[in-house]
Amino acid sequence: MWSPRQKVRQETRNSQGEYAPYDAAPSNVTLSFEEGGLSSDEDFERLAEEYGVDVTGNDVESVEVHGRAQDIRALAYEAEQRHGAKPQIEVVASEDSNPAWSTDIDDYTDSEEVTASITPGDPDDSEGSQEEVRYSFVKEFEKTEEQFNATFDGYPNRFFSANLRGEIPKRRGRPRWGEDFADFNGSWISRNADLDSIIETAQNSDDPHRGLRHLDHIGVAERTMKAAADSKDNQMDSEQAEEMFSRLSGFVSAEPIEQSTKQVLSTKAARAWKVTTEDEEGNRRVLAVTDGGDRELRHAAIRGHGGSLSGEDFMQTDLRMMAGSERIKRATGHDIVTEMSKLRNHMPKDELADSKVGVLTAVRDLEEAQSDGRNFLAQKKYLRNQQSSIAGVFDDKKHPDKTRQKMMAETSLAADNGGPFTKVEIDNDVDPEEYADFEQAYHQIADKLPSSNGRPPELRIRKLGKHRANGLFSSGHNAVAVDVRTSEAFIHEMGHHFDLVANSNASLSSDFKDISRAYAGSLDEDDPKQREYYNTPTEQLARGFEVYAVERLGINNRLVNPSKFDRNDYAPYTQNPELKEKTFAFFDRLFDRK
Repeated sequence: MWSPRQKVRQETRNSQGEYAPYDAAPSNVTLSFEEGGLSSDEDFERLAEEYGVDVTGNDVESVEVHGRAQDIRALAYEAEQRHGAKPQIEVVASEDSNPAWSTDIDDYTDSEEVTASITPGDPDDSEGSQEEVRYSFVKEFEKTEEQFNATFDGYPNRFFSANLRGEIPKRRGRPRWGEDFADFNGSWISRNADLDSIIETAQNSDDPHRGLRHLDHIGVAERTMKAAADSKDNQMDSEQAEEMFSRLSGFVSAEPIEQSTKQVLSTKAARAWKVTTEDEEGNRRVLAVTDGGDRELRHAAIRGHGGSLSGEDFMQTDLRMMAGSERIKRATGHDIVTEMSKLRNHMPKDELADSKVGVLTAVRDLEEAQSDGRNFLAQKKYLRNQQSSIAGVFDDKKHPDKTRQKMMAETSLAADNGGPFTKVEIDNDVDPEEYADFEQAYHQIADKLPSSNGRPPELRIRKLGKHRANGLFSSGHNAVAVDVRTSEAFIHEMGHHFDLVANSNASLSSDFKDISRAYAGSLDEDDPKQREYYNTPTEQLARGFEVYAVERLGINNRLVNPSKFDRNDYAPYTQNPELKEKTFAFFDRLFDRK
């Protein structure tokens, strides 16, 4: 039987990849005592901010916080997960009463504002010191978050909702449109344009430029680089700017441009540099970079004027676009600013077409990276909100009665009795006959369910009326909670388990990406909040899994409700045979089903 501390321990492995013994795990303490005050290895104030809780005081032995009761409970759970022991929460004041009418935070409604002190518990090393450390979703998700942060470091938040293809241009109040503008209209790319097909056609065409002649790839490149940057990038200091230049492919030199030439480039720029690069064939390229001003990305030349750019063909840009190009290269491998520096007067059409294809390829791959990042942020927000809203549902009940103690001890679903769940907990108000019927329904479909890959969940039998749900899944606890009166949400919640825990965020995998995009594109939902919720990757996957479970795995009893499949949030699967079959093939691969 797992001790409370072991349940919240993060996963650690030794050099052979095996689970480390319990007492070998590093502490990774969230709350720790240091001289002069309560500190945090993981920055407790940042954690509190994530949960919408204000830190208002620190008296060495405890930290004082203010916020909604449910958010403080969620923060305390996070502290328990990281520290390995449950902290003590004592309410010292409430919104309507000061001092507090109760010191027990469970006596307050979820939305009530309270001030409370949080005191870290003292981990007890005496229990099960040689037990293995359990899998931790939190630790696994942190690895995904580290990858996201590394890929999108420096990107502005607005990037994830930016339209990389541009807005429809207008002429006399109407869209400028015609047969020759089917895919491109200057720097605008049609939302319906299939970039893969366009790129492939251009690469295999005898006259690739013909199909791309209406594409203003300089305008596209400018907008794309700006989407990955912010105007404040123009304010980076000169040392940072020159270090950025030195990371360019084939970098040769960077030198400040004299005042007279800088005025020709831009009347508003305070600084400017001539940056020279060289390709593998020895061809030199020149970039004129300013710190902003009145000119956009453009190919230019200066004639009849002395100075460092005299007689040069060059591409003019600014620090913001340079920074954006560097970030795009990190996310996609495409170096747009270097591609632009190749442009010159009277460039052969085939070389010009190659440059245009290069920009289109960068846009295509950046759109994919943007979609990946947007999905991760949606998943992170969903999990954070979920953890806050379900606080208390997955806490052990302190005083189960004798009847439920006996039911929990004897249930065939518990691992101690050879069952699939590491633990089964049953509320005191759960009817024994209803639970027995649920237990039987599970055994009817047990051999049809996929494997948990060595990460079996816990099962909590609850009455979930106040949560307005028939079922819930907590990734942090790796636990399914179902209302035994219906239990029709069980398969949906198991879908979340198979996604988030058993298969380490399968809904964020490259294999699910096209399914996610197709689902979002065909979802008919006007309410923006509902649309955002349905388009969370794990919700998309869980709905697809329900349809898969019924139609492919043959599961059809009280644990799933196929009548829901007529709803709009299931329609992208049920009304689109092609997407449904693609989704079924995804699950077949995920579950290694022949």
